[in-house]
Amino acid sequence: MAAKINQQIQRRELDDMQQENPWLPTNFDVINVRQDAPDVVTLTFAGQKSLQPNAGQFNMLNVFGRGEVPISFSAIDENTFSHTIKSVGHTTTALCRTKMGEKIGLRGPFGSQWSLAATKNKDVLVVAGGLGIAPLMPLLRTLSLRNPAEGRLELISGARSPEDFLFLQELVDLPNWEFHSVVDRADRSWVGQVGMVTDLLPRVAMDSARSVAFICGPEVMMRHTALGLVADGWNAAEIFISMERNMKCALGLCGRCQWGPHFVCRHGAVFSYAESAELLTVKGL
Repeated sequence: MAAKINQQIQRRELDDMQQENPWLPTNFDVINVRQDAPDVVTLTFAGQKSLQPNAGQFNMLNVFGRGEVPISFSAIDENTFSHTIKSVGHTTTALCRTKMGEKIGLRGPFGSQWSLAATKNKDVLVVAGGLGIAPLMPLLRTLSLRNPAEGRLELISGARSPEDFLFLQELVDLPNWEFHSVVDRADRSWVGQVGMVTDLLPRVAMDSARSVAFICGPEVMMRHTALGLVADGWNAAEIFISMERNMKCALGLCGRCQWGPHFVCRHGAVFSYAESAELLTVKGL
């Protein structure tokens, strides 16, 4: 009996060893580095097929000796994927200094995704603020390929200044999208709108009863945008936001990213406004 139990234990241990270790980063080659703004860099990696990520999800990016941070996918192509990173701390600064040909450790993909199913035969509004445009780019590119007869596509994107505007030329050139741009402050070269993204909501010509919205950016911007849409008759369940929290383990174990009853790394980062509206009103949560 003891020998049989030992065999079962050894078999379970072998199975555990053969399973993928979610704590262990896998090294991926950086095949391109692009400077998108003075403090923003996009890293492109080879090996999309081994990850199979979805728009809205994120990876944990690991720099040996410098730490690990969650970064959403800003591009998902057939054989490559990209992460757009803003230099704001120890780890992100190290990532932004990465050179082409170097390797970065990745864990993932993790989290929920933008709901493409919710867009079927509906008008789609996307609202982005600052770096919030990056997690929305895979969704924008995918929807630009759909049949225009399915519904209108409108994008409102804002930035602090013209030099901080990410992916501006690509957004202008995206097929089938009606693009509205705005900056907080401008120089003489800027010919667009100056103000906040919410200032542009009245320009959106959509039937709220058959529309869906995706919002990503600073929390206060997402809250006021969602409130404005609901006030105009939009269904809160058809409004989706992407939350940022201090995600450390990405497995829902450490509790660092707890947001009310949710762990953002597991239940998010994408939430419907219907399930998050009350939480967004809690100061300091």
